[in-house]
Amino acid sequence: MVKASAVASAVACLVVLAACGGGGGPADEDEGRGEETARSAFEEGFEAGQEVLEEHGKGAAVRETVWGGCEKRAEEAGTGYPDDWVRGCRKGVQTFSGG
Repeated sequence: MVKASAVASAVACLVVLAACGGGGGPADEDEGRGEETARSAFEEGFEAGQEVLEEHGKGAAVRETVWGGCEKRAEEAGTGYPDDWVRGCRKGVQTFSGG
């Protein structure tokens, strides 16, 4: 009887270890790419916001942040990370380049 329970415990441990250890590499790579994509969406939004600020002046910050201009531009851009894009856009229209 002791041998059967020891074997069952050993098999259960192997099953758990196999389930936990398999396929860990690709998930880590996907997470890394996701962070880069969110970052690139923020950077694209920031650049778009800077362009709007340069073309339309200080009033652009109000139009883009309060009246939803950045949200509309994020939809038009079709980004997979619209929240990051919008944050970048809002930051862009509020950041003067000093030039």
